[in-house]
Amino acid sequence: MDYLRNIKTVALVASFFGLLLLSPLMAFGQEQITDFQTDIQIEEDSSLTVTEEITYDFASNEQHGIFRDITTDTGSRRIFIDVSTVQRDGSSEQYSVSREDGNKRIKIGDPDKTITGKHTYTITYEVRGALNFFPDRAELYWDVVGDQWEVPISSASTTVQLPEQESVSAEDLETRCFVGEPGSTSSCAVTSISEDPARFQAKTDRVLTPGSAKTVVVNFPDSLVTQPGWITWVGWPLSANPFVVLPLVVLILGFFLWWRWGKDPAGRGTIVPQYEPPEGLKPILVGSLIDEKVHTQDVTAGIIYLAQQGYIAIEREKAEGFFGDHDYVLHQKKDFDDAEDIYQDLGEAVFSVESSSKDNQSWWQSWFGGVDENQRGQTDIEAKDSVRLSDLKQSRRFQKTIKSIKSDAKQAMKDRGWFAKRHTTATSVLGIVLVGLFALSFIFGNSLSAVGFVSVIVAMFIAVFWLILMKKKTKKGAVLQEKLEGFKQFLTMTQEKRLDFHNAPERNPEEFMRFLPYAIALGVEEKWAKQFADMDMPEPDWYYGGSAGAFAADDFASDMNSFSQDYSQAASGSSGTSGGAAAFTQPYFHLQPRE
Repeated sequence: MDYLRNIKTVALVASFFGLLLLSPLMAFGQEQITDFQTDIQIEEDSSLTVTEEITYDFASNEQHGIFRDITTDTGSRRIFIDVSTVQRDGSSEQYSVSREDGNKRIKIGDPDKTITGKHTYTITYEVRGALNFFPDRAELYWDVVGDQWEVPISSASTTVQLPEQESVSAEDLETRCFVGEPGSTSSCAVTSISEDPARFQAKTDRVLTPGSAKTVVVNFPDSLVTQPGWITWVGWPLSANPFVVLPLVVLILGFFLWWRWGKDPAGRGTIVPQYEPPEGLKPILVGSLIDEKVHTQDVTAGIIYLAQQGYIAIEREKAEGFFGDHDYVLHQKKDFDDAEDIYQDLGEAVFSVESSSKDNQSWWQSWFGGVDENQRGQTDIEAKDSVRLSDLKQSRRFQKTIKSIKSDAKQAMKDRGWFAKRHTTATSVLGIVLVGLFALSFIFGNSLSAVGFVSVIVAMFIAVFWLILMKKKTKKGAVLQEKLEGFKQFLTMTQEKRLDFHNAPERNPEEFMRFLPYAIALGVEEKWAKQFADMDMPEPDWYYGGSAGAFAADDFASDMNSFSQDYSQAASGSSGTSGGAAAFTQPYFHLQPRE
């Protein structure tokens, strides 16, 4: 009886362990790799030629194919892999290569077809950068079977062949093999197959469960291979990521095109202070030509210019409430029929917006962000029409008109002969480059590495940059810009510097007011105001509700800064900072000088 009881116990234990061995197959629907053979040829140039023969059994599961993930980022260095061929059962198989979390992923199979049963995949690829180099030694440390497989591997066999050698003994070579989970020290047997060339085989019949790996290590004299030089190390990333050179190529090409067809001609070659705006230019075009772009700040300078010419008056309404914010009211004093076209359009755009009634203000606006009701209507301004900046901020029609005015200013500069037409060859080439880069990003989007994708995007930005720079001035425009630079110098010079120049005009209130909109357009209004900080001057007849106390140039410039900022927000459709702690702690927003 004891004998029978022992037999039953042994059978029960054997069945239990048998189920443990079969459980991986059951868990994965019986899919498995029955054989994983790898042949690694170490070349004299220190590269590897790897051929993998993977026998994969899909059982009865219908699948498109397999993924083969190969680690290319070891932490200390980058490995570069080029796939040569992929076959299934001896015939070429469809595949694609991409990068996934530091791995080179080979997606093998036809997405339109499914297969079942056992199939053998043969993958051949070249590896560069895989060898480690130490003093007088070289080492191959290679994860033959990565830990990314989600099916068990019944058998894994690896052969490693070194380059042919003349005088290397077995004592000069060291081979090891590890198998199991990452970091495992469990070894597998390594046997020598031949001595010249040295060829080794590491084989294990142990079932590798999902997540397990197999690693072979071969240490040999570095005289057998040529250690890569720095040129090779630079060339490897370029060959693996050819798109990385695109930004440099587009930069060089764009520079050549710009130098040939987009570079501004030389002007007079000298910049001297100029005490008047050159050629009677008005503020909008002054600000637009100086940096070849029409800013909203240039348009706001045009509003102040219209006020100086008597077309409008600007009223600053004081705010009430702890978090209150002021508002500005523009009053039309006469028709714009006599104004220049661009200023006529600007004035009409401003007063085409209907101003809201003060009765529409809610109680919370009065307390937390409203305009002081006691200040409304107190200024006796004879106006044809009035509009608040707060209403302009809400008007899409006004914002659309401002965009049109900016376009008109650009056209006016062209009509006056300041800019030449963009060269057809240069713009066409850059346009083709830009379209080509867009196409590359779509065609190779899935297979591009992160570095390659960023390189394409950077190259696109560089192409756009050169397209913008192709806006070339004429000789007339270049000379005029130099004169504007001289006028800007005059607006920013100190009183001491004025004395150093011959026939420099004396400071006076009329000069300050006259050139203030030009200083705003050029972004130097604060420096301009500092020149008159110690001078008494009367308030202008077109501005009401300024800072309390005696009129001062710097306070007035601060008010104009505040108006310019609010007007810019209205013209661009931005609500800006309205109320809240920011408005309480910073009542005036000083525009940064546009040097």
